[in-house]
Amino acid sequence: MAFRIKIFTAIAVWLTALGPVPVALGQEQTQENAVRFLNLFASQNQLPAGFSTRFDQLGAMQRLQLAVPVTRLVGASTYDPKEPCVTDIKTSDGKTAYLDWVKSEVYFWPRSGWSEALLASDYGPSVKTMIEVRRLNEGFSDVFWPADEVQGERLFRAMQFLRNSCDPMKTTGF
Repeated sequence: MAFRIKIFTAIAVWLTALGPVPVALGQEQTQENAVRFLNLFASQNQLPAGFSTRFDQLGAMQRLQLAVPVTRLVGASTYDPKEPCVTDIKTSDGKTAYLDWVKSEVYFWPRSGWSEALLASDYGPSVKTMIEVRRLNEGFSDVFWPADEVQGERLFRAMQFLRNSCDPMKTTGF
């Protein structure tokens, strides 16, 4: 029994001496890295971006019939520690959308989320994966059309991370 205690103590001391393992730069999920990802993602992918009536105010068929705009997402502002919950999204037409993550909700609408019957119907080819950033105090949403669901999932995770990081109730534990 004493031998086991000595072994466990030796292992504990050895593990403590190793100290924390550093995370490679850019691999840690922080607000700064999420905004950096948005900027890199936007410049590399230039996916369609536009505005719409909030999806909770549209029927399914109205969402399906949204035209994919020619305007492209081309960049995002750099992270500002003075305003960590605000990101400016830049589009190819020279406009900037001001996203306040405290006053927004993010939704992922994957193409695979629609029924097989709908996808097989005449509407099938028009069904696209979409990300909606719903502005809670306004009647519209920012909408992004990723090329595919994998790309959409990555973009959604970064946006959702920003939204969750800025949730004023996160300090309550719920």
